[in-house]
Amino acid sequence: MPQRFSRLPLLPVCLAFSLAACASAPPAAGPPPAKPPAPKSPELRSVNLLCHQGARVVLFDKVGVPADERPIDVAITHGATWVLFDSGRVLQFQRGGGDHLDLRVRLLPVKVEAGAIAVDPLDDAVWVVSQSSVDLYRIGTDGRLSTVKLQRKVEGAGGYSGLLVARDAIYAQPTCSGNAVWRLDRAGKVLGTAFEAPPKTADEETQVYASANLTRDACYSVRLERDDQGRILAWDRRKRTTSEVDDQGRWNPSDSRLFSHFQETGHDTALVVLDAGQTSEQWYFQGVSGNLFYWKGRPVFVGNFTAKERSRGSDTILYLPEAEGAREILMTCNGFAVRRVAADGTGYAALTDRFLILGEVASAPDLP
Repeated sequence: MPQRFSRLPLLPVCLAFSLAACASAPPAAGPPPAKPPAPKSPELRSVNLLCHQGARVVLFDKVGVPADERPIDVAITHGATWVLFDSGRVLQFQRGGGDHLDLRVRLLPVKVEAGAIAVDPLDDAVWVVSQSSVDLYRIGTDGRLSTVKLQRKVEGAGGYSGLLVARDAIYAQPTCSGNAVWRLDRAGKVLGTAFEAPPKTADEETQVYASANLTRDACYSVRLERDDQGRILAWDRRKRTTSEVDDQGRWNPSDSRLFSHFQETGHDTALVVLDAGQTSEQWYFQGVSGNLFYWKGRPVFVGNFTAKERSRGSDTILYLPEAEGAREILMTCNGFAVRRVAADGTGYAALTDRFLILGEVASAPDLP
């Protein structure tokens, strides 16, 4: 799989401007979509979880991002917030800068298209993968960007759809392979593989979970997430089983209930209509399309966004795993759909198509 490895320079930029409040974000553009048939109209509790008073936004076009580039993932380390774009652009915002932002821009030597960015718990570096390359890209706390080549011969095109980094190893999800998870060391050596793809039947179509909110016809895959203790779990939606990996790379059955009522987009999704016949009417397809984050200790899955007939903009559906099932809530953000969320004990960052939302957890609302 030939690759291009030309390195582009680091571009430090100091931004001396105040961030606008979320309430000042521009209205969503474009006409509302055509209305599909509506089977039901439940009552959902709603919360302005991320765009509350005191949250801020960074408009991507104001920090030099071209309009045709799409943000696909976000991560937060102790010192910075990171945003990955499909062009291979990586923005790094220093945390704790008050009304001023210290921004650095890096350009990877490959288009990401779809991929993931993950934090290394050993040293607070970040790792980036792309569906178009089997190489890995590391950005250290010193700002140095390096390419880590996979120490394994592969055939055909492809890369990775997901990534988690643990203290013992890197767990990457190849887009199409005989195994759904590769365990790698930080030098790119394959330490082991797991979750062998079952044989396909003649009329069977399997799908792969892509961390950039995409569901594609592709090879067998599992979903990797962390539980509230930081342990890596794998959800096999075909078998509806959860496994947990130990620090030696061994996968064992897990009694975690995180995925007990899990439903991904594209799998038995149902159309839901809210406020039918009213000016606030909107609809959405059920199912988890985004990532998992923890809000004040509680797990939350990002779902689909809504469409509105009589007004502009969209809200976002969140799923809260509970003993009785995954409860849906409606998250508003001034008419903008939230694609991905990263949060720790002190702050959070969330992506929309046009801007980044930044806030502090302590001053943010609780989940209903």
